[in-house]
Amino acid sequence: MTEIAFTSRTSPVRRIVLQASAATALLCLLLSGCAATRKRPAFPWATASIVRPMIPAPEMTGPGDAPPPRLESENADALPMPSALAPARLSPARPRALPAPAPEPERTLAAPPVIAAQMTAEEAAAAQLETNAGLGEAEKNLASMNGSKLNSVQADMASKIRGFIEDARQAAKGGDWSRARSLAKKAQVLSEELVKTR
Repeated sequence: MTEIAFTSRTSPVRRIVLQASAATALLCLLLSGCAATRKRPAFPWATASIVRPMIPAPEMTGPGDAPPPRLESENADALPMPSALAPARLSPARPRALPAPAPEPERTLAAPPVIAAQMTAEEAAAAQLETNAGLGEAEKNLASMNGSKLNSVQADMASKIRGFIEDARQAAKGGDWSRARSLAKKAQVLSEELVKTR
């Protein structure tokens, strides 16, 4: 069999470009060095929070950085010299406080107007009798519970009964007999319930 020799058909320019890129890659590899031989930084990061940078002092080079000139007047003796004992104001001036407003005079609350249903004299007399009967019954039932020891529920009921009795008496003083009768009835019913729980 005959051997056929294959020759490369690459152009000389292409060969030069390939050689130059291979040489560049080899040079970069050599310059970067091995990862294992890299030096660690001389400054340990564990102490990085402790170090404070040193700020250089500003240099006075421009015309605006020069100290202000000293001004002297013709009558230097007439001007008072600032006292070294005078305190320098380091904080902003305190804002002026407004004076407290004058207290308003106390208002006395008038009793709220009572809106009562118009009752005839006979209806008012009947309501007065029912109010007195209901209040008498409620007070008698409360008095019967005086000597016994009350639990929290019974004590709460007794307190409500006393409140209804007081409110009924206030309504009766004001002439509102329908409200007084209603409150006396509530006090009577609650007092009967209290007696049943004994």
